[in-house]
Amino acid sequence: KRRNTPSKTAVLSALEHSRAALSHDHIRERVSQDIDRATIYRILNRFCDDGIVHRIVADDGKQYFALCADCKHDDHHHN
Repeated sequence: KRRNTPSKTAVLSALEHSRAALSHDHIRERVSQDIDRATIYRILNRFCDDGIVHRIVADDGKQYFALCADCKHDDHHHN
């Protein structure tokens, strides 16, 4: 089991309160605390590894992240 931190909680909350997949920039805008880019990426990668979220790569190469709850891991979250 991984340690819960305020940064992880903030990133997870941003994803939980969104109806669509979010880019890194959207997540950074939604967290109330000042979390640096590298930390957000590290958290998102850890969440992907743990099966909490999944990564969606758009046609332009931009990455989006969505919660894995009841999803089929398709590319329609960011539409």
